Amino acid sequence: MKAKIAEKISKLLCMPGMAVIVFVAVFLFVVLLLERIMLWLLLVAVSPLIWPLYLLARHDIEPRTPITFARDIFQSIPYLWDEIKELSLPH
Repeated sequence: MKAKIAEKISKLLCMPGMAVIVFVAVFLFVVLLLERIMLWLLLVAVSPLIWPLYLLARHDIEPRTPITFARDIFQSIPYLWDEIKELSLPH
C-alpha cells in the first residue's frame, strides 16, 4: 500500500518536469519547422530574381588560384601606391 502511494507521489512530482521537457521539445521542433518553411518560401520568392543573374553570368571564366590572385595583387601595388600618393598630396 505504501509502495503504491509512494509511486503515485513520485509520478505526481515528476509530471511538471516532464511537461516542461515535452513543451521545450515541441517548441523547438515547431520553431525549426517554421524556420525551414520560411527559408524555403524565401528561396522560392527570390529565385525569379536570381535566375536571370545566373543566366547572365559568364561561365567560361576560370576561377583564379590563390597564387595568381596574390601575384596580381603584388603586381598592382606600385600602381596603387602612386594613386594613393597622388590623392593624398595637395594640388
